[in-house]
Amino acid sequence: MQKKILLVGDFGVGKSSLVERYVNDRFSEEYKSTIGVVIQKKTVEVDGQSINLLIWDVAGSREIAEVPASYYLGSSGILYVFDISRPETWAGLPQRLATVREKAKYSSESDRLMVIANKSDLCNAEDLKEVLGQVSVKVDIVTSAKDSLNVDSAFTELARRILTE
Repeated sequence: MQKKILLVGDFGVGKSSLVERYVNDRFSEEYKSTIGVVIQKKTVEVDGQSINLLIWDVAGSREIAEVPASYYLGSSGILYVFDISRPETWAGLPQRLATVREKAKYSSESDRLMVIANKSDLCNAEDLKEVLGQVSVKVDIVTSAKDSLNVDSAFTELARRILTE
């Protein structure tokens, strides 16, 4: 079974770092901007089923509407990533997520779109709690590509949701 998933969000939120940590178990401090889309593959076992994930790491954009609609075609799931340390990456999330759902043709009830709060290594527990209290949507999981916190869990949970929907 093969499933296409997308990582979308602003530039510099750590989408490529999450993919690199998940697929190759590596992290680099060096920032490299993604141009267009980079596709990687990983096979994962979920609930006794083997799934080939085609992971589309989409170039970051301040305006989510700029992501070509064609990228969303055939997607089974989406991770929307924001940077905990940069409020501009989570401001206006309800509108951004609505745009993503519309382009992906996901209903508002679909749980195939997960919200990821990344870079938890850049704040302490108290600051993290404060930020999550200010974010106007439900955050599905908090991650750190640098510390490898919940990275596997985020992808595995999305794969599980894809299987059950």
